[in-house]
Amino acid sequence: MQEKRVQYFDYLRVIATFAVMFLHLSAYFWSTADVNSFEWGVYTAYDGLVRFAVPIFVMISGALFLPRDIPIKKLYSKYILRMLTAFLIWSTVYAVVAGGGIKTVILNVLKGHYHMWFVLMIIGLYMCIPLIKPIVRDMKLVKYFLVLGVIFTLVIPEIVQLTHDFAPASIYTGISALNSEVKNMNMHLVVGFVGYFIGGYYLSETDFSRKQRIAIYIAGLIGVASTILLTYAATIKSQTAVKYYFGNYTVNVMLEAVAIFVFFKYHNFKSDKIYKFILRLSKYSFGAYLVHPLILEILDKSFGINARIFNPLVSIPVLAIIVFTISTIISLIVSYIPVLKKYAV
Repeated sequence: MQEKRVQYFDYLRVIATFAVMFLHLSAYFWSTADVNSFEWGVYTAYDGLVRFAVPIFVMISGALFLPRDIPIKKLYSKYILRMLTAFLIWSTVYAVVAGGGIKTVILNVLKGHYHMWFVLMIIGLYMCIPLIKPIVRDMKLVKYFLVLGVIFTLVIPEIVQLTHDFAPASIYTGISALNSEVKNMNMHLVVGFVGYFIGGYYLSETDFSRKQRIAIYIAGLIGVASTILLTYAATIKSQTAVKYYFGNYTVNVMLEAVAIFVFFKYHNFKSDKIYKFILRLSKYSFGAYLVHPLILEILDKSFGINARIFNPLVSIPVLAIIVFTISTIISLIVSYIPVLKKYAV
């Protein structure tokens, strides 16, 4: 019997896919623009708005996979194989486009394009599913894991960074020394994207009251504001672009992602026509993600079309829509090609 499709996962998948493209456009000149310029301020604001994208992808995966009992053989032969073949196929495409000798192409295939790290990370999470399953059978263990994950993956590193960027040197020295001792605890089991993976399961399985949801949304807004303002303040102070607060392993970005996830979980989707359209976009989102950097590079290098073509306040949203549309169409076309439709998108 086929499981009922969860509508809000499709909405989240489409929004996260668009957000990644929006992010890459915003980040294209972020590190090279004058940090005191209006242009850089726009890049920072837009970038900070969409930093929830990757955590949302991971949370969707956790919410989809962790409630199911998937045999290890099927996990590898179906899901991991698909990710691995997609990585190799698209890495080959990007390596060939980049050019160079045979040795260079082979190395680029193995290394993958800059955005392909996500595919390898998902493969790693899939490999850990049989180990994670015993944890999610007990919601108390889930909560315990998430508490430890938040503390050691997000809170402690961010405290260290905040003191580095804004506190007197004496305070930062003390905090840094204390953090060195914390690192000796080797809490690797709860550190990394596995927290978002289990977190997606927790959020999807937990009922939140209206008051709790409002608190989550307020925290999300604070997260967005913190992502932008902390990046701006640390950068202006040092006069060097500081990207730490854009990171996936920050409290502020986590708050953004949780708020977006919960909002769509509880949103009432009334229009069947809109959902049918979203469903189609969702089906082609993985392929669109894989191909979109190629579209960005072609537009920039071949036609000189990038975020600087006119005012970035307008150019970034417009180009994000264009890139999203082209990437989705390419993913749609590939989905009709035998073999590739199964392993490339």
